[in-house]
Order: sequence, then structure tokens, then C-alpha cells
Amino acid sequence: MNSKEEKFFKIAKWFHGTTLHDWKNMCNTLINVKYNIGTSLDFGNGFYLSPNEKNTQLYAINTVKYNNIFEDDYKTPVVIEFEYVPYQDIMQGANFKYFAKYDNDFANFVFTCRNNYMYEKTHPYDITGGVMTDAIPTKLMQEFAMGIRSKESVINEFMKSTSKKQLCLHTQELCDKLLLRRAYIVNGEELDINEYKKK
Repeated sequence: MNSKEEKFFKIAKWFHGTTLHDWKNMCNTLINVKYNIGTSLDFGNGFYLSPNEKNTQLYAINTVKYNNIFEDDYKTPVVIEFEYVPYQDIMQGANFKYFAKYDNDFANFVFTCRNNYMYEKTHPYDITGGVMTDAIPTKLMQEFAMGIRSKESVINEFMKSTSKKQLCLHTQELCDKLLLRRAYIVNGEELDINEYKKK
């Protein structure tokens, strides 16, 4: 592990953007690593986190903006804060992959994960982290499936840089280690984390 990877995986505070509806579901079921099987995501199925609170707030806001369900709980953006140090599990043998830059390795990995989104697992890693694609990868993959774009065209788009980072946990065992510290409605009230912790 190089110094850049070590710095990233030693981060202890992580954020998850979602909706009030999904927060309430999470309180009832806790984190389920399989909840997003069938969704096209950069690193495949798993529980996604960000080290940047502001980016997470924007993600949550955009999530509700494009939600076609108009009930209040689906239109309310929520940020959840967790304490977790991935480095500790990596030192205990968790298999990991880190993407430091928008290169061919990253772009091909994302293409494979997004193209095989119906599978429970598309790679051997327990933890993945690093850079992330921008807001249009789903559209790009749809255009590829329709024959409008070639694989090479999609790969080239995935190599365009953003400033965002992400972490994904791919096993239930690791998700169960996340310590919930805070949850709140973006630009609104604090949520009662005891609703989650007492389960």
C-alpha cells in the first residue's frame, strides 16, 4: 500500500447520502450490503460512502431531485455520518482496490461493474475506493446498451476527471462494523439515531 492509499483508507469519518424514506428503512433493517443489486454503480454492489460531507449533501439533494415518487419521505434528502477506518480491516486481510486516477484501469473496471450490475459481485474485492465518475455514467451505459455509443467511447468518458472520491464496502461483515454517529435532513433537522442504534 502506498502513502496515498494509506491516507485515504485511514480516514475515520464517512458520509452516506440518501432519502428520508431510505433512512427509515435502514433504521428497521440496518445496512444490507445487497440492497442495491440491480443498480448500475461504479464499483458494483455494495454500500457507498464519501469522505466529503458537502459532496454527500449535494448527492442527496440530486437523488431526491430525480426521484419520480412524490411522497415527502422520498423528496427529503438525508446525510448519515459513520465512523469507520478501512485501513484496520485491510491490515487484517480484507482484499482491497484503490483507484488514484482516471486512467484506463479505472474506466474499464467501472465499465465492467456497470455493465454487469445484475450480478451480486463482479470482482474479488471486499473494499474499493478512490476516484468516481461524474453524474452521467448511467446515461452513457444506456447509450452503450442501445448501440448509440461504443465501449471505447464510454471508457473515454469515464476517464474525465472530477474531484470526488468514494468508498464501497462489499461484504455484510464490513458494513456491520460501521458506527453510526449522526443523521440529519439536509438544511433541516437532526434525526434520532437511537431509532437505528436500538435495533
